[in-house]
Amino acid sequence: MVVSGNPWQLIPLDSDRYKELAFTLPWWGTEHVTIRLNRGPIEGMRELVSRTDALYQVKTPDGVVLCAVFPGPAFGQLRPNLARADR
Repeated sequence: MVVSGNPWQLIPLDSDRYKELAFTLPWWGTEHVTIRLNRGPIEGMRELVSRTDALYQVKTPDGVVLCAVFPGPAFGQLRPNLARADR
């Protein structure tokens, strides 16, 4: 699986720990999923928590979103594998 995210400088640090993941730069548009940390300007944080297409969110016990995983431009390539995993 190819991942990218924001901040892009941090994502490779975690993705390198898993042999199943490869990192790509976000502006290349080749990632299966995009990981976004909830940090930065308030407008960006509001946009992140208001998106309805999150595949997964990491939250604090009181419901604050710390990070979210969204479908990337190449997410459709994973669909056949996801269908097999559901069986």
